[in-house]
Amino acid sequence: MKKINHTILISIDNLRGDSFGPNKYKYLPANIRENLESKSHLMEELATEGLNFKNCFSAAPFTTASHASIFTGFLPLHHGVFEYYNSDMKKKTLFEYAQRDGYKTIFQTDFPIILGETIGFTRGVDKYYIEDEYAALEELKSNIHSKTITFFHFGGVHYPYGFHTLKFGGDDYRKKVQSLEKELRIDENKLPVDQFDEAHRMGEDKELLFRYKRIIEHLYAQKNFKRLTELYFEGVDYFLEHRLRPFMVELRKVLENSDYLIVLFGDHGEDWSDESKGHYKSLTPGVLHVPLIILGSDIVPGIIESNVCTVDITPTILSTLGIKVSDAMDGSVLDLQNPLEIEKNKGTSIAQVWLGVGKQELISHIDRAHRDKGFTEKMDTIKRGESIIKNDYQLTRKFDKQGKLENEKLTSLSDMPVPNNVMESLLKELEEYNKTSLHIDQKNLTDDSIKEQLKLLGYNI
Repeated sequence: MKKINHTILISIDNLRGDSFGPNKYKYLPANIRENLESKSHLMEELATEGLNFKNCFSAAPFTTASHASIFTGFLPLHHGVFEYYNSDMKKKTLFEYAQRDGYKTIFQTDFPIILGETIGFTRGVDKYYIEDEYAALEELKSNIHSKTITFFHFGGVHYPYGFHTLKFGGDDYRKKVQSLEKELRIDENKLPVDQFDEAHRMGEDKELLFRYKRIIEHLYAQKNFKRLTELYFEGVDYFLEHRLRPFMVELRKVLENSDYLIVLFGDHGEDWSDESKGHYKSLTPGVLHVPLIILGSDIVPGIIESNVCTVDITPTILSTLGIKVSDAMDGSVLDLQNPLEIEKNKGTSIAQVWLGVGKQELISHIDRAHRDKGFTEKMDTIKRGESIIKNDYQLTRKFDKQGKLENEKLTSLSDMPVPNNVMESLLKELEEYNKTSLHIDQKNLTDDSIKEQLKLLGYNI
């Protein structure tokens, strides 16, 4: 493979893996997907240019924990960010390894609250940008004769679907909110229950976000999952055509005479049903199945059918660039030059939900963390759900507020019969993974602090 000078990671937050391609809407019920029609074909265009991993699954349904897994190559219980937002990363990131090897590192995010300094996302980053992909692109351009790794994070598929802020949505955003409020006869004096903001919205931007969330909560209370799904895919189209397509045009201009690798992925998806409120606490395939497309100067286009995981991204990039790591990662190295070898991969994807407090307590906790420039206290947290996906089978387990098993369900993702021994095998792999959580930060801990760590992990001691 040619020497790669520029590696670009593009994260489309909240984008479902079945939002494009031949398996479009695969994980949507028939009554939801009927009459759905995408107007944008950008993802299909990009997929045909590179390696399209049709069955990639995320390590977490939350943005923070998922990106921590992507950037470290480790599963959540091993890098420390295993819950919603409660700890900084305990492992080195892709950017730290690259910076050590002389790469210029650039990081742009739409969500500075949950992808920022507090958790450790700025470690190893030379230039950090907020909601300004073109400033980051200009930085890449100014270093085009050096070696770079650049990350672009887009929050436009997250609600408010398609817009993110007035900067990107403008009057279209205002008109959409007004139209929905009129259509649904929304009580304009009622604040939404969810007042969490991943960005630094102020004034009208904050007001519009809350109005949009109020619309979402209204539709969910009515169990109008079809309308919610339609809004989501309308937003996907709007973001792809109004923001991502023009950005990709400019990115290609910058990279025109360079050897590069572009890795485009989602961190989690979105799913509206009795089992899933968007993606919050959700472990459905619509949330865990995400896009992964890798294209570049020396990549032969193709489709990869076998299961891979987002935790494979960093070990693959580091191996491709020839950057040595100090710690064996959980993720696998995907041989981008030998797709047939990747097809032999029988990747197992594990995801968990750790929660303990309500949304308002969570918001207060995040506010304190930012004020104190780090975490000075831990939230109480317990495991509320876990999923393991292997081959065509998914085992999902849910736990109550005391951490006791409520139910478990084994399903086939391809509607094929489930062999008798699958349940036992998946339970064993989950058990082995959960055992490894006991080793997080145990070196040099006092007995009391070890007990506290175990309590945080859901053990009654």
